[in-house]
Amino acid sequence: EALNDANADLRQSEERYRGLVETQDALIVRRTSEGRLTFVNSTFCEHFALDPDDVEGSLFTPDIHPEDRGIAEELRFGLDTPPYRIRYDQRVLTHAGWRWIAWVDYAIRDDRGQTREIQSIGRDVTARKQAEEQLKGARDDAEAANRAKSSFLATVSHEIRTPMNGIIGMTRLLLDTELTEQQHG
Repeated sequence: EALNDANADLRQSEERYRGLVETQDALIVRRTSEGRLTFVNSTFCEHFALDPDDVEGSLFTPDIHPEDRGIAEELRFGLDTPPYRIRYDQRVLTHAGWRWIAWVDYAIRDDRGQTREIQSIGRDVTARKQAEEQLKGARDDAEAANRAKSSFLATVSHEIRTPMNGIIGMTRLLLDTELTEQQHG
C-alpha cells in the first residue's frame, strides 16, 4: 500500500510538473551534450513546426542568423563553471520567420559534477528587439538633427557677426570723428 501511495504521489508530481512546463509560453528544451533532444515542450515544437512524437532522441539544430552564429559557442565555457548557466540573445528561423530568442542555458550535472544534459529556456523577444532598434534609430535621428542645428546656429552666428563688426566699427569711427558740414547733410 505504501508503494502504491508513493507511485500515486510520483504520478501526481509528474503531472503537475508537465502541466507547469506545457503551459509556459517559453521554449523549453533539454538535450544531451551530444545534442540529442531528451525533452521539448509544446511551445518549442510550435515555434519550430516539429512533431512532439518525432523529436525525442533526434538531433536538432535550428537555423541561426549568420550574424548570430557562434554566440552560444563563445559562451559555452560558462556551463562548466558555477553557476553553470549562460544567457544570450540569438535570431533563429522559426515557422514565423526570423525571431529573436533570449536563451538561458543550464548545465544539468550528475553526482560526479559531469554535465548530463543542457536545459535551454527561451523567450521570444522579437518585439522588444524591434522597439530597441526603433528607439536607436530615433536617437540617431535626434542626434543628427541636433548636430545640424548646432552647425546652422554656428554658421548664422558667424554670418551675422561679421557684418555687425563692420557696422559697429564704422559707428565708432563716426562717433569719434568730427563731421564736416557736408558729412552732416
